[in-house]
Amino acid sequence: MTSHEYHKMGFTDIRKGAEVFAADNRKIGEVDDVTPDYIRIGRGFLFKTEQYIPKDAVSRVEAGRVFVNTPSDRIESMHWNEPPAGRYTGAREGEMRVPVREEELEVGKRVRKAGEVEIGKEVTEEKRTTSVPRMHEEVSVERERVERPAERPVGTSETMRVPIREEEVHVEKRPTVKEELVVKKHPVVEEERVTETVRKEHPRVERHSAEGRFESATGTGLRGGERVRYDQIQKGWEVYCSDNKKIGDIEDVTRDYIHIRKGFLFTTDLYIPASAIEFAEPGRVFINIPCSKVESMPWDRPAPR
Repeated sequence: MTSHEYHKMGFTDIRKGAEVFAADNRKIGEVDDVTPDYIRIGRGFLFKTEQYIPKDAVSRVEAGRVFVNTPSDRIESMHWNEPPAGRYTGAREGEMRVPVREEELEVGKRVRKAGEVEIGKEVTEEKRTTSVPRMHEEVSVERERVERPAERPVGTSETMRVPIREEEVHVEKRPTVKEELVVKKHPVVEEERVTETVRKEHPRVERHSAEGRFESATGTGLRGGERVRYDQIQKGWEVYCSDNKKIGDIEDVTRDYIHIRKGFLFTTDLYIPASAIEFAEPGRVFINIPCSKVESMPWDRPAPR
């Protein structure tokens, strides 16, 4: 099998997400898209712009890896920051297809530690009183008359000791489990709104004439935009110089001039007279001088009538 046959077979096996390596075996990114004519590598890994590596620059393909025939330090000089001219996906003979892209939000989720719950115990003291029955003995003496012979003569000293008892209260404390805390965790699902700015490409076609003038159109057609009259120009439309550079948006429209607020390209407001309008189409207005000459025009205030 020749290297050319291996290359042809391997290119069709390239899948999105495959790692891409330069000729010096340095990784330059991952495949974001595959077309019959090129592979696209997203920006951010090594390059500031997306790279459109043509098919003939792919030297070999292995499982999950793609190798190109150019060292990593020369890739930016190859001008691969745009798709190869005239070789877009699905183009038929005699036509060229330009991909129009936009960013979409892909929202993922990952589990992270949000905090913790600390469960502890603290000891408090309180006075507690209870009643306990306590017995004690008391002595009482009673005299009773009897008649019997005495065992000892009178005058003999005699003492009797009678023990008296009582119950003494003593207190003991023993720990007793009165209740238990049952700690459980359960997931709670709540809706969270995520807002992010996405970019979207809008096609714009410009047709240059031999006189240097051009017609423009938005959309996918090749025809120029529909011309409109001066009195149909509206606030918010974009304004372009004759060199196709945007200079701002229309803030106001009067019978004699259009007002452009400062800040887009210029430090002062512009009051462009109606006589400087070359042509207009829905959403856009073109003047008859290049942007480099706008500041030299006396358009920083409305022209006196």
